[in-house]
Amino acid sequence: MGIQFKQVSYAYRGVKNERYEAILNINLEIKDGEFVAIIGHTGSGKTTLVQHMNALLEPTKGEVQIFNYRLPKKKKEKVGPIRKCVGLVFQFPEYQLFEETVLKDIMFGPKNFGLTNEEAEVKAREAAQLVGLTEEILNKSPFRISGGQMRRVAIAGILAMEPDILVLDEPTRGLDPQGSKEIMTLFKELHVNHHKTIVLISHDMNIVSQYASRILVMDSGHVVFDGKRDDLFNHPQFDAFHLARPHAYEQMIHLSQQLNIPFKPVYTKGELLEHLKEVYHE
Repeated sequence: MGIQFKQVSYAYRGVKNERYEAILNINLEIKDGEFVAIIGHTGSGKTTLVQHMNALLEPTKGEVQIFNYRLPKKKKEKVGPIRKCVGLVFQFPEYQLFEETVLKDIMFGPKNFGLTNEEAEVKAREAAQLVGLTEEILNKSPFRISGGQMRRVAIAGILAMEPDILVLDEPTRGLDPQGSKEIMTLFKELHVNHHKTIVLISHDMNIVSQYASRILVMDSGHVVFDGKRDDLFNHPQFDAFHLARPHAYEQMIHLSQQLNIPFKPVYTKGELLEHLKEVYHE
């Protein structure tokens, strides 16, 4: 079933009790097995939208269906089961690390959901293996490893709770290009090999275009585009979305306009080079 938004709006209250509408009348379905990117300029409503997906926020109006759970929830209902189904990886998740060892930090989530120490350790070790953490790292303090490793620890802590959906809020922010590539390769493997549904927020159009099979564009609290990457980057109203195109795509446009090279939508340097080789029969 995944996640469904039905006429969902959310309003923040200001210091003088004024209301600020962050999202408005959202109708949206995210199906099991999708890799969806949500993009848009700052303040467009992206983070507010995804915070409904694991019950950090509840709708001011409308309804969110998360598998068999509904928001707004009833008074005595708990949000724990929702957060077990939908794992939210915040920006800079490594800032949330606090335990003595990496292993204990990854175990925290499963223990919080009622598993014994032994059961939590099994889940933690499985999650650590998924994200490429060695036995040596598991016994270290989470504050004595590299920034990239810290981020993997934080992600493993989410995975140890075995969510069906991973919501990623700018997961590559602060990482160098190699670190970004490694983290996104990890998420792609989780999507393809472990059938995780992925919802990605990102400002990086290079990442969005390479990994997402479906892209949502938000503007002023509304979903203004929902479709495939080719349809987005070739959209006649693209400039109105206030977004950049992927670097390789921009270079392709330039080459087409300046050198009359036949246009082809490309999203990586490798795809661009392959197209140029075809054009020049190399």
